Amino acid sequence: MTNPTGGGGPSQFGQTDYREFRRTYDALQEARKRVGAERLWAANDRSLRTSEAGRNLLAARELEVPGLYNDPHVGTYGIGHVVHHVFSDKNGSGGKATEIRIPSMLLDAAKADTGLKQRFVRTDTITASSGKPAVKVTFLSRSLYLGAPLAEQEKLQEAALAVAVSFLGNQSQLKGLSSEGAREDLAEALIDTEVGLLGMLPADVFKRDLPQYEQIVRNALRDTQISQQEFDALVHLVFNTGAGPINHTKSRWSALDTLDQGQRTKNAVEIERKIKKYCLSGPTDHRKVNPELVRRRAEESDRIMSRTREESAALEALRARLASKNMP
Repeated sequence: MTNPTGGGGPSQFGQTDYREFRRTYDALQEARKRVGAERLWAANDRSLRTSEAGRNLLAARELEVPGLYNDPHVGTYGIGHVVHHVFSDKNGSGGKATEIRIPSMLLDAAKADTGLKQRFVRTDTITASSGKPAVKVTFLSRSLYLGAPLAEQEKLQEAALAVAVSFLGNQSQLKGLSSEGAREDLAEALIDTEVGLLGMLPADVFKRDLPQYEQIVRNALRDTQISQQEFDALVHLVFNTGAGPINHTKSRWSALDTLDQGQRTKNAVEIERKIKKYCLSGPTDHRKVNPELVRRRAEESDRIMSRTREESAALEALRARLASKNMP
């Protein structure tokens, strides 16, 4: 934490105010030592990365599906990797581009053909290693695809191309796809993306994905002081929810380092409230509270805010002790 006096002294604050301020600052430093606080980093320090324990914990909490699946209408691969990122035309939504939900074209094509379905598609009950409730998932199997003869792979790709062209033709918000040629070009790119992912291990794709979520945290919190545990928990949060909860609280994080107890508490409460709102799942028009996400948000919130709570409690106790001793 940066010294809050900013190099100032009695001439800046006035003798009495400065002594009180200095006492409060010293109390906070002692509080940090007493609660065993970890090393603190500026959130935008590029050397701050998700720890190995943090990566393992996140992977354990996510389902690892050995192939392509739809969650629920978004093409996904392995450990929570969103396959396609295609945005609507900005003029079609009030000047704001929105991401289009695109399912896995290879999976949808295989499910629509009895022969391809039998060859490539599996439905298994998958359990996360963290003990998360088991989920039945229908997916296009990576091992079955890679083990199939080239002719069968190409047959699936051709069927998926037709499915993709038809799907894109129904997306009115994609203004640049009025011609069949444009739709075919994008459809081919979608298929190439899915085929490329099937050639990679889900664990490798997961490791490749993490830096983009780390950067979301850095951009939002900037030079706010955070611990490794807090950084890991914030990366876990945005991996599952996207940037929403952290971007919506950007202005509040720096206040957690203030010596104004009222401001600390007010902003901590608001950050937790925002985090815990992200507990809905299901199709866009039928989203409902997911008990598993409620538990996950509560656990992430505890890991993110525990230092702030401990510091606040220790700081209040130390202030009381110092006041009772009438220290100069």
